[in-house]
Parts: sequence; structure tokens; C-alpha cells
Amino acid sequence: MVLLFPILLLQNICASEQVNQKNGNKKTISDRDHIISLLDESKSNWYTNTEMSIKNASEALKIARKIHNDTLIAQSWNHIGASYYFLDVADSAFLYMKKSLDLNRSIGYTKGVAVAANNIGLITDYLGNYNKSIHYYKLALKLELELNNKDGIAASYLNIASVYYYMNRFEKAIEYMMNSLGIYKELKDSTGLLRCYTNIGNTYCDIGIYDMAKKYTSEALDLSRALHDRDLEAANLNNLGKIACAEMNYSSAIEHYLKALEIERQENDRWSEANTMNNLAVLFTETGNYPQALNNLDNAYAIAKKIKAKKLISEIFETYSSTYEKSGNYQMALKYSRKHSNLKDSIYNANTQKQIDNLEDESFYSQKNDLISTESKNNKPERSRKILYFEAGMITFTVLTTALLVGLIIFRRRKLLNS
Repeated sequence: MVLLFPILLLQNICASEQVNQKNGNKKTISDRDHIISLLDESKSNWYTNTEMSIKNASEALKIARKIHNDTLIAQSWNHIGASYYFLDVADSAFLYMKKSLDLNRSIGYTKGVAVAANNIGLITDYLGNYNKSIHYYKLALKLELELNNKDGIAASYLNIASVYYYMNRFEKAIEYMMNSLGIYKELKDSTGLLRCYTNIGNTYCDIGIYDMAKKYTSEALDLSRALHDRDLEAANLNNLGKIACAEMNYSSAIEHYLKALEIERQENDRWSEANTMNNLAVLFTETGNYPQALNNLDNAYAIAKKIKAKKLISEIFETYSSTYEKSGNYQMALKYSRKHSNLKDSIYNANTQKQIDNLEDESFYSQKNDLISTESKNNKPERSRKILYFEAGMITFTVLTTALLVGLIIFRRRKLLNS
């Protein structure tokens, strides 16, 4: 499965921040610390236990409401939305991110608006609605530029690049990635550099420029090890496996995939473990080792089903179909092709997109309806008069037309009798 690493942003609440915080006593400070602890737990559960992540963030939201801290309420909504994003429930993710955006906007917290706009971009990007995604990412970029927040600017560039990547506009994607890379180099932000190197390497791999792909992916791998970032170390090992597979160096590809798999199991990263096994299945299918391919797919599917990773399950079904087709079992190939199509349609279906569009436009239509209602009340006597004039005119027109027709009939009959 091809995977870029866009940046999901979180609102960081500093001790000095007092945005709409109504209580400042010791209990509030204690509650505030509890909220931040719960949100940290929520973040740590994104990949391993998404339902617990939602529970953590919901508890944080409950406390934030109790102490009337709008900034922490918005932050809690942002975390709940992120949890639903990782659970592949796009409409719920969008709903909570939109709540966060609207609340941050109402209290005038620009940074919070930028964060929420970025994350809504991430959700619409995931759904393949790239025009809407670009709109939200560029809104986030505009606000980050106003705040002169270079870290946020770099993150926005990287996320905009991911949209161009999925639109197959690879040159434009690399241009934005390089813009992001330049800022992260200036900031000496190793974590940002790591994400840039990872995404640039992946992009070069997909357009078949393998020397550049290896260069950036190797840099990303070295940096991930220096930073002890085990997740991205595994991801870049996976990417080196893809490059080796594309170059038909299958023994090297298997070596990289197995190293990635070992790290993912140590880190209990079930999603990545299933994804790597799917990649191994693709390799074994290419080399004609169908039993080994199906064994990896069975294991990958069991994990993906358990963690409810619908998008990954859809990819696994696609690999099943390809494996059965190449092994000559066309009936099973068709079965899994249909499963892939049905599940993919359920993720990207029009109803989900329509729900998101409705949520997005809800306030607009509400204001529009209020305006129409007000106009109706103000203009009621005038409209009544217009209706009366119109009806009177129509009656007069009908009478005159009828009289004219009767006159013509009488005239024609007299003329006929005379003849």
C-alpha cells in the first residue's frame, strides 16, 4: 500500500494561555492537567486502540466543559476527530474537526482555526475530495503565514504536496515538499526533515526515479534511527523494500520487509504490521509463490479486521484478487475484486461525502433560511397586493379573450349563411 505521511496537527496548550478560561483556581489547574494527560493518552492510542482513544478524549471534553475552558473543549474535539480519522469513520471525524474549527473561530484563536482547517484538509484528502482538501490546507497555510509560524507553514506545504501526489501531479508535489524541506532545514527541525525525506523518497519511487528514491529514503532511515523514531524507521524500511521490489531485487526487498515487520511487532503497531504483510504478499505474488502470498494475506486480514482498518482491508482484498487471478483461480479473484469494490465504495461513498457537505454548509443554509423568513415577514402586505393585481389581470384577460372568440364564431356563421 502506497503511504505518504501528512501531518495531523494538534493544539498545544501552553501554561501561559488564558483564551476564554473563566476559572483560575487550583482545582481548574488540576483539571487542566488531567485534561492534557487524557489527551496525551488519546494520542498514544490512535494506532493501537482507537476506541480507547475516543474514550480518553471524550472524558477530557467532559472535564473541559465543566471548567468552561473553550480552548480545551476545541482541543478535545480535535482529538476525537483525529481518533475517528484513524478509525476510518470520515463523517464523524469531519464533524468533530468542524466543531473545533467553529469554536476556535468564535473565540478568536487563530492558531486553533489553522490546526482544525489543516485536519479537515486531511479528512477530505483521505476521501479523495482534493479540491476541498486544497481549500482547507491553503486556509491553514494563509493563517500560519499571518502568524509567521514557520513550523505550521512547513506542515501546510507538506500536506498540500500530498494532495498533488494523489492527483498524480508529482512535479508539483515535489515542489511543495522541497519548500517544506527548506523551512525544516532552516528551523533545524529533525522530525520535520524526517517526514520530508520519507515523502520525497516515496514520491520518487512511484515515478520510477529509483536513485533519488533510494537517496532520500536512506537519509530518512538514518535520521529515523538517530531520532529513535521506530515507526518511521519501519516505514522507511518498508519503502526500501518497495524500491527493491520495483527493481526486481526480491531478496533485498524481503530483507527490508522482514526488518520492518520485526520493529512493528515490537512496537505493537498492528496497522503497519498488517500493511507490511500485504506488501510481502504482493512480492510473493510477483515471484509466483502463491501459498506464501495467501498466508501473509490471511494474517494481514485478521489484524486489519480486528483493528477495523477498513481502507487497509480494501487494499488487502485487492491483493487477494490479484493473487488468485495470477494463480489461475478466477472465481476467487472475482469474489475478492467485488469485495474490494464494495468496501471501497462504502468508504468513499456519495452519502458520506454528502453528509460532510451538509455539515460544512449547515450554518450557511441556516443563515439563508433566516434571511428568507425575515424577508417573507417584511414583504407580506406588498406580496399580497401583487398577487391580487396579478389575479385581477388574469381574470380580465380571460374575459376579453372569451368575448373575442365568441365574436369570431358568430361572424363566421353569418358569413356562411349569406354565402
